[in-house]
Amino acid sequence: MTKINFPYVKSRKGALKIIELVATILAFSTMIAAGNGLTYLRNETYYSRYDFFLATHVIGCLVSLIISLVHTLSMQDILGTSKIWSYLNLVFCSLLTVLCGASAGLMIVYAENEHQSLFYKINYPTWRRYTGLRISAITFGFVSSVFYSMDAVFQFIELS
Repeated sequence: MTKINFPYVKSRKGALKIIELVATILAFSTMIAAGNGLTYLRNETYYSRYDFFLATHVIGCLVSLIISLVHTLSMQDILGTSKIWSYLNLVFCSLLTVLCGASAGLMIVYAENEHQSLFYKINYPTWRRYTGLRISAITFGFVSSVFYSMDAVFQFIELS
């Protein structure tokens, strides 16, 4: 039976994984909520960017969860070696840094258009709510990118 590795959970690496999980969950859940409204303004480009944002953050959440569970349950030596898991973490965090930032950046155009529209300026409540959700999702997307980059840098320093 595996034991919980409390030193990992309390460490900087464990805390970063938890923050990454929270940031990616907030990013994709607020984007889903924002995507449920104002559907009459959408086109194919929007849907491809929306899908890219969701896929990136859901995959990031799953990767963070798997790596966190492997280390929390001290299974990294059972499922390979600690060094392999460190390299996997470095590669995934580096990729997710770029992908989360890019996917959030691609959605800025739509949030900006919604924010500058007449409906937003006249205080149309539904418009304001969905625009606020989209802006929040983009913000969490950039925040998750920052935390993935921090994790990648710390992992690189540890492996050097």
